[in-house]
Amino acid sequence: MILWLGLLPAQAQVPLPAPPTAALTCLSPGPPPSFAAIGRAIGGARVVMLGEQTHQDAATLEAKVALVRYLHDSLGFTVLAFEADMYGADRADRAIHAGQPALPALQAFLYNKRIWSGTAEFEPLAPYLAAHPALRVAGFDSQLQSEYTEDEALPELRRLLALDCRTKWRPEEHFLADEILGQSINGGDFRQLRQGPTDSVRWRQWRQKASRSLANVAARVPAEVGRAAFWRQWLRSWAAEVEDQCAYFTRGRANPLRRDQLMADNLLYLIRQQYPREKIIVWAASSHIAASYAPISRTDTVAMRYLRRLRQLEPADEPAADTVTLRGVLSGFVPMGKYVRAGLAPGQVYSIAFTAYEGSYGATIRPQEQKPVPRPPAGSLERAFVARGCTLGFADLRRTPEARYYAAPLGYLPLLAPWAQLFDGIIFTRTMRPVTPIGAEAVGPVAVAPGRRLPGRVLDAKTGAPVSFASVGLRGTTLGTISNTEGKFLLFIPAEYAARDTVQVSCLGYGSVRLPLARLAAGQELAVKLTPQDHLLGEVLVKAPLSAAAIVARAREKLSVNYPQAAHSMQFFYRFKDQLGDSVRCREEAAVDFYDATGYRRGSWERGADTRFTQVRQLRRHATGIYRQQDMSGMWLIWERDPILTTRNPLSEGPGSHFTFTREGETEYNGRTIHQIRFVCRKPNAFTTPYAYPSPAAFEGRLFIDADNYAVVKYEAFTTWDTTTMRNKKVLRRFGFDGPVRESRRAYDVYQYEQTGGLYYLKYSRHYYPSDFVSLATGHKTRHVEAYDLLTTSLELQQPVVLQQSMTNVVGKVPYREEFWNSYQTLLPEETLTAPTGLTAPGPAAPPK
Repeated sequence: MILWLGLLPAQAQVPLPAPPTAALTCLSPGPPPSFAAIGRAIGGARVVMLGEQTHQDAATLEAKVALVRYLHDSLGFTVLAFEADMYGADRADRAIHAGQPALPALQAFLYNKRIWSGTAEFEPLAPYLAAHPALRVAGFDSQLQSEYTEDEALPELRRLLALDCRTKWRPEEHFLADEILGQSINGGDFRQLRQGPTDSVRWRQWRQKASRSLANVAARVPAEVGRAAFWRQWLRSWAAEVEDQCAYFTRGRANPLRRDQLMADNLLYLIRQQYPREKIIVWAASSHIAASYAPISRTDTVAMRYLRRLRQLEPADEPAADTVTLRGVLSGFVPMGKYVRAGLAPGQVYSIAFTAYEGSYGATIRPQEQKPVPRPPAGSLERAFVARGCTLGFADLRRTPEARYYAAPLGYLPLLAPWAQLFDGIIFTRTMRPVTPIGAEAVGPVAVAPGRRLPGRVLDAKTGAPVSFASVGLRGTTLGTISNTEGKFLLFIPAEYAARDTVQVSCLGYGSVRLPLARLAAGQELAVKLTPQDHLLGEVLVKAPLSAAAIVARAREKLSVNYPQAAHSMQFFYRFKDQLGDSVRCREEAAVDFYDATGYRRGSWERGADTRFTQVRQLRRHATGIYRQQDMSGMWLIWERDPILTTRNPLSEGPGSHFTFTREGETEYNGRTIHQIRFVCRKPNAFTTPYAYPSPAAFEGRLFIDADNYAVVKYEAFTTWDTTTMRNKKVLRRFGFDGPVRESRRAYDVYQYEQTGGLYYLKYSRHYYPSDFVSLATGHKTRHVEAYDLLTTSLELQQPVVLQQSMTNVVGKVPYREEFWNSYQTLLPEETLTAPTGLTAPGPAAPPK
């Protein structure tokens, strides 16, 4: 809720009564820390809740890990329940107890390393859990985000439902549940569920039938009573979360009470039913474990000045500081802690928040995003601890239930409150530190390779028109580039390649051309003319009488054969450009080393983006506005849309059932016959397309599939959204608009794959996102374009270079060397940003075939 509140400079304060010093205890920092005073305060409580100011507090994470060990070793707590995906945590617990590595299991349900499990401070908890099987892992969040949930939840539920001998289930009855789960995890807007009565009726009928089946299983299979109860609770929580999301997208506003209500309901289920005799540790944010926000002063001028100065440091598109109030920040929110306490006997819950006096928080790998801890005001709990000389301390608030004073356990914002009415205890750390991502490492020196550059242009031999996306490279190697939309290219040839090597130029639909290096003079600009090859639909029908859907199904079956399934490393060139009207807001180009620890596996991006690692070798960048606050743009978006790595596209069996496929004929690439398949999505949403909210209005494109081995050699997609009216002042400020505008948005995605050593790899990708804005007041038109390009410059399958830096934490802070760019393969820029060729605006979807 208010985790983001945080950084303010020191200021003069109004004198106030200091916190009662009798409740304060300095703790020995260890290692290990001495928590005996905390143990005495907890007493006979059965549930201990551990909070945190933000998810990026290193000292707090270390203290929480140490507290978990203490609570288990010394006080007999046997369940660790996270503010995380309920099924994912349950599945991780079973994986750990089956002897699987604990850290990957934790990371599979704890937000894929984004918080907690991706930090060096949290990491020691994994071996401790593996060595102490009596400490079980659980989750209580209603929000679904675990890769375990996406992959295994519904298949496991279906296996349990199959034990119900009184109810017959058809496979197709579960298809809609699969789709809704995909939307829940991928941020969909449930458009068809909200607007289509057929889907909403089927969804309700499926849930009711599943609940009846689970009751039958519980009544007739004694060994499954516990699992049936778990699934009934999970289904209730999921259905309520979907209902809340549908209401949000319908009304345009969220229910601030709903998530904490659902989390409390799930946690009470764990306490009462799944672990009725166990002592439970709750790991969550302090904003959720608080007993109430009502006692916090909404009119205190000191806290208000802190809040307004905080907002002055926020990005320009945030609400103005003078419009923010404490009442607006704190109102309308009832924390989970209140519901849990109401459901248990008095004294059964002991909640502990955390606070700090100085330092900073954030992530070490992103220094520009780190925030300083504000200097606490006079009369604050933090100053009282410092006055006693504590570096680590504990306040047992139950000993002073009526005292009012300043403290900042809710997101570093000093607030005036009787804190004993919010928490039972507060742990103090004098100095806070940013978290350190696992495997963070420095960038080494960059080598400059000798060689020469070969400029040129690829043209259609019949029409003289430029040929875009033509592959230009050294035959038999992965070295090469791609022609831009104007047909131009610039090929860098390393010095070690002799004159006997050959440059090959290829493009789908054209015959290839080979040019011996010995005949190419240094500095000579090539004009390569490619001869177009006719489509041969009739010949296809004779040679391979397969339907378009059957060809796509063959391609789906061959994905694990045609693409690298083992670890490999690559180097690539990355470019991003953001342009609003005539103004370039950001332009960046990067040379990046890349390591894929798991291989080019189907669905591996959604199920573990952090198994891919990067190191930026060089970066040149021009940034304005909001881009100045970022190291780099969203390079990971390249992989998020990849049809081989991801599952939300026509190549997946479930989403693919909502597509119509049409064979357009046969073409040629590098002397090989290629099927050209057109696809149209009949139900575009977050399950069937790579785009979540808002759901696209149309999604279509083409697949180019090798007729011999059924490898996908190229994928292109065109996405459109309904025209909308933008009225949000924050978003309008971000684009520099004075008033409401109409927005028309589209997206063009292109992926091109090359073969080497019998396997295919991503050679080139382009993402082009144009949005057209029309002012409602003046009719003035403005175009905004985001364009992403990626070009693979080398590939190593046998001896990959292992990296440690997570791709989602990539940072471009490297010493700049201009001479490097004279010897590195890049893509030529375009004079104007344009869409990929070969894609047309979609028409109405064809009927199912």
